[in-house]
Parts: sequence; structure tokens; C-alpha cells
Amino acid sequence: MNKRVTIQIPDDLYRVISRYGDLHGLDPDDYATMALQRHLEDLQDIAAAEAVKTAL
Repeated sequence: MNKRVTIQIPDDLYRVISRYGDLHGLDPDDYATMALQRHLEDLQDIAAAEAVKTAL
């Protein structure tokens, strides 16, 4: 089940999200969701790498 989250972002950030969304054929909501998902995946990868580094 999907949940809706509402956030306030500066106008200039919204314009960037809209511009990149247009380039990729996505609406701003979908592009922001994709960007957030990728960022969170990157953070998980960093945490996993740090855990391995610490274990060595």
C-alpha cells in the first residue's frame, strides 16, 4: 500500500525536480520519489560498506 507524504520545498528545488522529471518523462511526484529512493539506497550501501570496513 502506498502512503502519501507532503513536504514543502523551495520553488527553485521544485523547478529542478520538474525539469529533470520532464527530461525523463516523469511528473514531479514520480521523479522526487525516484530520487529519494535512490538516495536512501545509496545511504544503505554506504552503511553496509562501513559495516564491512569496521568488521575487518
